[in-house]
Amino acid sequence: MPDRHLVDVHVLLVRAGDVLPTQRRGGLFDGLWHLPSGKLDDGEDVLSTAAREVQEEGAS
Repeated sequence: MPDRHLVDVHVLLVRAGDVLPTQRRGGLFDGLWHLPSGKLDDGEDVLSTAAREVQEEGAS
């Protein structure tokens, strides 16, 4: 079995010097603040992953 390395990409959103977290919806961590993040998909670059996660989190 080949080695597999998981990469988790976190996005730090900053506007006018303020950090802009997103708020979780549903599940165990409902209502908690966090940075948009997600796993790097096979063949995907880090910037594409970051953009996808921000869009999925509705933080754009």
